[in-house]
Amino acid sequence: MADSDHSFGEVINIGRNYETSIGETASIIAQIMKVDIEIESDPQRVRPENREVERLWADNRKANKLTGWVPASGSVKGLKTGCRKRWHGL
Repeated sequence: MADSDHSFGEVINIGRNYETSIGETASIIAQIMKVDIEIESDPQRVRPENREVERLWADNRKANKLTGWVPASGSVKGLKTGCRKRWHGL
């Protein structure tokens, strides 16, 4: 992104263009690390109904349009593969 003349001054998402929750991400990491976790939720931090977006999605179309960038993988399977490589030092 930094090397592209087209991205200067732009706000660009560089996500994988699919949705996954923080809980699902934490569970994937715990599974790869072979640890048991319990995910807790603080009721004070839960978004009120009809007050905020329900789902978050890093739409990377702008990154692709301006720079040609695409993620190496765009799925939960890719997330798992990346985490395994990172955790196991592959």
